[in-house]
Amino acid sequence: MNNFDYKASKERVYKILDTPLKVNQVDNIPNNPQFTDNNSYRGWVSSIFIDIVDSTNLFKKNDPNVSVE
Repeated sequence: MNNFDYKASKERVYKILDTPLKVNQVDNIPNNPQFTDNNSYRGWVSSIFIDIVDSTNLFKKNDPNVSVE
């Protein structure tokens, strides 16, 4: 990391942020290669998070039968 040029990196970030974006309205999340620095996608995404008590130890066992109980 000694040779990291943070000033050049900062300029690249500013260039990306200042670039006008084409907004694509979609019904499905596109594949990763379709994302570039000069486009964007608008859509709805939902997520459900379930907090499982002691989940770290539960999934360490790597037993599919325990994981689905």
